Amino acid sequence: MNLRTDLHLHTTASDGRWAPERLIAELQRAGIELFAVTDHDSLQSLEEMARRVRGTGLRFLPGVEISSCLRGQTYHLLAFGFDRADPSLNAFVRANEERLAWANYEAVRLLIQSGYSLSLDEYADYTWDRSRGGWKALNIIFF
Repeated sequence: MNLRTDLHLHTTASDGRWAPERLIAELQRAGIELFAVTDHDSLQSLEEMARRVRGTGLRFLPGVEISSCLRGQTYHLLAFGFDRADPSLNAFVRANEERLAWANYEAVRLLIQSGYSLSLDEYADYTWDRSRGGWKALNIIFF
């Protein structure tokens, strides 16, 4: 069997630039037949992706990229073949999402403290165009 494959893709549920519908179109255009969505610490797009991929001829493997830290070093672990409804996994992923939101907030706070022209209220109110990719703090600073 010879399948064009990509097992490490992100959607707008984390830092990717494409929502599931667009990702499917791009995969078809590129001739990729087997793929996995592995958003950073998010299971958000998996149900929609599974629904949208039906009938397309594509083979979809649900995944997640889990952020972890050991002895001060950050690691990103790819996981596949899990139960998306597992309460423990969902709680763990939500906790990681909250840590990421805190890290974004903290980065902005430090920039403000260093003299960057921005306020925490502006940051709290800011909604970014997720199709640009990246995280909230990066988008408010660079766009």
